[in-house]
Amino acid sequence: IFSPTFHLYLPPLLPPRLHLFSPKMRLSPRYIHHVLSWAAFPLALNAATGVFYALFVGYFQGDPDGLPAKTLMRLHTGSIISKPFGSVWPVVVAILGVSFVLAGVLMSNYCRSSGPSSPRPRTVRQWHRALASVTVLPLLVSFASGGAYRFCRRALGLSKSEVGWLLQLHSGSLLGLPSAVFPLAVAACLLAMLRTGLPMALWARRLCGSGGQAPSRSPSGGSGTCTACLVAAKPEIAC
Repeated sequence: IFSPTFHLYLPPLLPPRLHLFSPKMRLSPRYIHHVLSWAAFPLALNAATGVFYALFVGYFQGDPDGLPAKTLMRLHTGSIISKPFGSVWPVVVAILGVSFVLAGVLMSNYCRSSGPSSPRPRTVRQWHRALASVTVLPLLVSFASGGAYRFCRRALGLSKSEVGWLLQLHSGSLLGLPSAVFPLAVAACLLAMLRTGLPMALWARRLCGSGGQAPSRSPSGGSGTCTACLVAAKPEIAC
């Protein structure tokens, strides 16, 4: 784990010279959020297949037992790879999604402001935080309810009637929303967070690859110094 080449076996968005178990890196919310940033891609795929399924069945009156709907649902749950994988994958996605969002929430509350606050978001980081205050609840509800439903059905062996309310919460029908509205809202929230968060994640990796320094300013409005590299050098400033 502590070898210099261990980062080669980690997700591509992870900074190459730092990793979660590095003795120089504290388990700060920001670093955990950055480590889990690669999870945005399977989450986006999961949200897209859920939206297509909801639109096909809800608005286009497609047959839920037909081949197109079943294929979309198998993609959504991962059972298109194998049935055992489909039992585990939704729970893994839910855990990653909830951890990812909660780390971002803790980071927002824990981090010190790097400059004077502005009533209007001006940088990518400020837009990311402003959107997070709106998107955090729908994302947590969607991730937690979907993973809990699959866990209760597969691991605990509960019937669909016993945990059907979790599926209704996952689709938004329990909240009284029309079909596909809640999945569309969740997908829009995830897309907005991905659009504002991905530039920062890619910038951090680029800076870590160049030793933590860059001549230009970062998209988050910072000085061009990678936060992960700064925390590795001075753990007391971790946030």
